[in-house]
Amino acid sequence: IGRLASIAKDEKISADAIEAVSAIGVIDPDEFLLRARALDEARQNEPELFEDLATAYARAAHLSEPELGVEIDDSLLTEPEQTLLTACEEGEKEVTLALSQSDFAGAVAALSKLREPIDSFFDKVLVMDNDATVRRNRLRLLNKFAQVFSDVADISVLSRKK
Repeated sequence: IGRLASIAKDEKISADAIEAVSAIGVIDPDEFLLRARALDEARQNEPELFEDLATAYARAAHLSEPELGVEIDDSLLTEPEQTLLTACEEGEKEVTLALSQSDFAGAVAALSKLREPIDSFFDKVLVMDNDATVRRNRLRLLNKFAQVFSDVADISVLSRKK
């Protein structure tokens, strides 16, 4: 990965985009460069949206508890939680399709659609609810959110609020 990072730097790709792609273990040089460029371009084209999404992802990843898994009890969901779950399911399909076509810009664009639902979730939902069942369900939802990103890059690296 050190060699790939060196090549990417020579291509004028930002250090944090290189780190974000390196973090998920991409070793194919062309794929590495395409993913890192897609991240840089998304940030340049819509900097505020991208930074907010990276910050929300970092927050979700920090709170998430992967050992709980991603099986969510729909009957416990409030409206903002259901909206986020639906967005995650749709985003996961879009990301999978984009990645299967090596459309890394499309994958990043699909991730950007999750910004509004995750912002609403954090504005309206107390993740660490007193009810342990509700709390675990919310943490599983955050796991699901983070999972959508996991095949694209470690977006938390790009957050200005590390």
